Amino acid sequence: MVVMYIKSGLLEKAEECLRKLEDVIMGWDRRPYHNLMTLYGTMGREEEVYRIWNIYKASFANIPNYRYHAVISALIRSKTLRVLRRCMTSAFR
Repeated sequence: MVVMYIKSGLLEKAEECLRKLEDVIMGWDRRPYHNLMTLYGTMGREEEVYRIWNIYKASFANIPNYRYHAVISALIRSKTLRVLRRCMTSAFR
């Protein structure tokens, strides 16, 4: 449903759906965070990608390398490197 809203240009509706999805994420499944970052990146919402990334980092003690790939891909989709630089700087301190 969210992808349909994004492709139709209804970004407010898409963001509303994504916020509802955030409320139901539970357990130790990492995939919802990856999907949220990807969708926010597609919408060009780099600050939301960064926010979800911070929630993800706080939720899991161990972050595999492929999850760094997920956040990098999402930020590249949003066509901004400013937030990407901030993520990578904080990740490798």
